[in-house]
Amino acid sequence: MPLDGAAVPKTLTSTLHYLKRGTEKPASYRIEPPPGVPRWNGIDEPRDVTIEDARGREAEFTLDRNGFALVKAPTAVKDFYDREEIKRVYYPEVEKLLKDKLGASRVFVFDHNVRNATRDGLAKPSRQVHNDHTVNSAPRRVRDHMGAGRCRIRRLRYATRAASPTMI
Repeated sequence: MPLDGAAVPKTLTSTLHYLKRGTEKPASYRIEPPPGVPRWNGIDEPRDVTIEDARGREAEFTLDRNGFALVKAPTAVKDFYDREEIKRVYYPEVEKLLKDKLGASRVFVFDHNVRNATRDGLAKPSRQVHNDHTVNSAPRRVRDHMGAGRCRIRRLRYATRAASPTMI
């Protein structure tokens, strides 16, 4: 759905699945786990949450205040299932967007995920509320991709998602 379409603000209530703190460190395997080990050992904590439609309110949200921003950013990608097209077309678009909107001097896109519950070979959408990187794992990921010696960065921000409405 386009971000520039006229829309009447709407809300809905949906059940989101959070991870409840337990005694064990939670672990989830995307591949077959070792024998006798569960694929996921977390404790599900479903919560009913009110979700608001932000269309028409994009200017209310800023990265510094809300941790995300909604921006209009058309893409030339025709097929989000074409891995090479995403790398060739979308990666440079995302790099330019982040430089333009955040004033970044350097942007490095290192990978992407395409999820679809009905398409063979793709991961299913996550059914758990989660973040992809932690305070510790994000800088480690940068060092892994850029090399420890090249990580002399004064101010670092991590963008873990640049999503197109056509992908959602």
